[in-house]
Amino acid sequence: MYENIKTGDNNLKGEIGEVIANHFLKKPISTKRFWSSILNNFNLESEQSLFLKENWKSFDLIDLESLTIYEVKTRNFFHGKLKGVKNKIVITPNFSKLCKTARTLGFSIKIIEITLFSDWKYTWAVKDFNHDDFWVHRPRPSGWERQSRKK
Repeated sequence: MYENIKTGDNNLKGEIGEVIANHFLKKPISTKRFWSSILNNFNLESEQSLFLKENWKSFDLIDLESLTIYEVKTRNFFHGKLKGVKNKIVITPNFSKLCKTARTLGFSIKIIEITLFSDWKYTWAVKDFNHDDFWVHRPRPSGWERQSRKK
């Protein structure tokens, strides 16, 4: 079977980005590869621990020593709609809310942007989370929801 990672499964592309990020950062824990019970090995405040347990799969990587949450965003450079790497990255309203809550609990939020090029090369950058750098995607209401609003 022959597949193109750049145009195929976005989940696979995201997982590749997480592996690249984890390779370079070394310290963060992947929430996909560890259970939240690992939190018991760290000296966290009860509110911080509860927040992480409730939202364990909502973030990609966590450095529990520095209280830094990392979200990895992997995208293609030559994607037709992207037109370069300057476009805003899409986040969900739920992720935006989680970041605000995490900050109030003392976590710092970092975004790792990985851009894939057509020649197997990639770039990566770690940036502080700034809400204005993202576009919050609000899903279009279903037909049923639109009809019920008209009543």
